[in-house]
Amino acid sequence: MNGEQDEAEELRRKIAEIRVVVLFRGAVDVSPRTPPPNVHGEIERLRWQLEDIQWRRDCLTRRH
Repeated sequence: MNGEQDEAEELRRKIAEIRVVVLFRGAVDVSPRTPPPNVHGEIERLRWQLEDIQWRRDCLTRRH
């Protein structure tokens, strides 16, 4: 169980770091969005949110 908690904390940390970068670049809303209903479990939800926020960061990078 400790491994899952560590992975969840690492994913949360990465999401927080990317949110700072995206906010700095001028995005309006970088709050983690709710994953679709087919995403189950905390780790999978965090992975989905990480991929989502990375995609939004990449979109901002291409615009600037």
